[in-house]
Amino acid sequence: MLITGHTGFKGTWLTLLLESQGIEVVGISLEPDQSSLYTKLNRRGKIFEKFFDICDLEKLKTNILQVNPGVVFHFAAQSLVLESFRDPITTFKTNIIGTANLLESINYLSDKTTVVS
Repeated sequence: MLITGHTGFKGTWLTLLLESQGIEVVGISLEPDQSSLYTKLNRRGKIFEKFFDICDLEKLKTNILQVNPGVVFHFAAQSLVLESFRDPITTFKTNIIGTANLLESINYLSDKTTVVS
């Protein structure tokens, strides 16, 4: 199981829930904020995780192929409305191009993958 944005609020909670059910989780995210739930719960290193921008298609594709997930929860996004007003280009890039990169990367897998976004 792969979670993009695993260091965010929803990603951290979903990781904890899946772990409590014995499900192996892999995470891909940007480095977490110091004030994040992920950081407060000292989650670094608790699962296999990579920290990079999903707008990097080649890096994302390489990691998706390595993980070969059957299910992807796609939570990597810029979700803060005020931040999107301050920096609309980065918001668009992350939310649209990042999602397109994820879907493109999944196309290279030989097995079917379910994406929940």
